[in-house]
Amino acid sequence: MPSKYKDIVDCYSKGSRVRLHKMLDLCTSLHDFVYGIEISQNGEKVARCCIPACEVDCFSIRLQRNCHQRQVSNGILLAFEKKMGSLNFRQTFHNFDEFFEYVVANCGLKNGHCLLVYDFCLRKGQHMSPKIEPIEYVYLFQGAKEGAENVIGKLNNYKLPIKLLQDVLDTNLSSIEIEDLLCVCKEHLKYIGPITAKKRQALFKKHNVLLLNVNK
Repeated sequence: MPSKYKDIVDCYSKGSRVRLHKMLDLCTSLHDFVYGIEISQNGEKVARCCIPACEVDCFSIRLQRNCHQRQVSNGILLAFEKKMGSLNFRQTFHNFDEFFEYVVANCGLKNGHCLLVYDFCLRKGQHMSPKIEPIEYVYLFQGAKEGAENVIGKLNNYKLPIKLLQDVLDTNLSSIEIEDLLCVCKEHLKYIGPITAKKRQALFKKHNVLLLNVNK
């Protein structure tokens, strides 16, 4: 029997998923990721693009403030960019989780800016060789966490095994795509409603995930 979220997954796959991959492809092609780049159009400098404080709209080649960072002060963004420029990204990272923890430990930011770090790691990871991206886990911050809670109930986990969420949504979308779907489609997921408590417990047990403050 198809998942009750099937229509949402199908709609996302045909729409927002395309936008996500255009952004990831752009990050792969950037010349200087950490310190920012200068986008030129018809030989004229348009603006300086500070990643992830700004991101390029892949459809119109214009610069706009990343909606994730609209409530983050310019001072914090500039300090974060400067700190990232001083870190050693040439060392070996075995997976995205290790890469993320390295940035968290060295970025100089206090709690509350995990999404900023995730966005940076996601984009920077696309720019590295070989690429580093989340594979085994889906990271849940702000909108993505809200979307996840609309599906599986209240939780304190900041990441969940991808296979658990693939089971819930009945999809083979990647970790990056599921995180994006949970954020973009959070209101639609809320309208559909969560899975049953019995199914939630069974899934968490199946994937060996500790239930942290999940409502019964």
